[in-house]
Amino acid sequence: MATLYGITGRSARQIKDADQKRGNKDKVKEFASNMTSHIPTEVVAVFALGLAGAPDYTGYWMIFCWAGAVALRWWATDGDGKIGNIILAGLAFPIWAFALGGDLLGWKPDPQITNLSVLGFSIIGGLLYNNK
Repeated sequence: MATLYGITGRSARQIKDADQKRGNKDKVKEFASNMTSHIPTEVVAVFALGLAGAPDYTGYWMIFCWAGAVALRWWATDGDGKIGNIILAGLAFPIWAFALGGDLLGWKPDPQITNLSVLGFSIIGGLLYNNK
């Protein structure tokens, strides 16, 4: 119900608690957004298509797409966190590529390590990602 002069019948404590809850919800949304923003999804999708289409060349395809992920992040990112975000994309791509079954010129890490790396890096990368 609208009132004159912003008087709502709620106490100052109730208003402060509502503002704090809204602030926490926004922080959670921002963190969730950051968790997905550092993953070079465009290049991971292209890599997955190439992995399925030409399995004999996955090592070379991984290097090509890895360079593409770094170049794309370099070109598409501005602001204070540019270098950090480029590093995050450079680290995230091979983790996701290995999780999809790719190899780096014949070398593959243990699948359990790869799976744990995806989970851990998603959280850590979300904390380090700078969207400013």
